[in-house]
Parts: sequence; C-alpha cells; structure tokens
Amino acid sequence: MGWVCLNTDGVVSPDTGVGLVGGIFWADDGSWILRLLIQSDNREAIKRVSATIVISDLCSLVRAIAAIRCRGWATETQWTP
Repeated sequence: MGWVCLNTDGVVSPDTGVGLVGGIFWADDGSWILRLLIQSDNREAIKRVSATIVISDLCSLVRAIAAIRCRGWATETQWTP
C-alpha cells in the first residue's frame, strides 16, 4: 500500500554501442502513473531535459524523456542542489 513501482528494461547493441532504456510507473492499485517529477542535482542535465527542442539531443535518456512528454505525460523538472 502506498508504493510506486518502476519497471525498466535496457539493451545495448554490441555492434554500435548504442543503448536504450524504457520503463513504466505503476501505482499500488495497478494503475499507470502519468505524472513524473524529474529531479537532479546536475543543473546541466535539468537544462537539457527542460529544453523545448530535445529530439536531436545526443543523450538517449533526454530523447526518451522528450518522447514521454509528447505522449501526454505531465512532467516537471526540478534542480535539487
């Protein structure tokens, strides 16, 4: 009761070295959570994730977060020093 579960999986291509990761958040009642608060102590990471155009970012995680936002997820970013 009161738990949130994050199920993730990742893969790295042995040929290119490119890695991908995905995941989904579940509430304790089995429903999907469609709001995500992204916190980091890395100011540059928060700036990159918060940018309006991140589809061409070199970091696959930044692009994945951008894709989540395009799917209607409510996201917030917060720098935590």
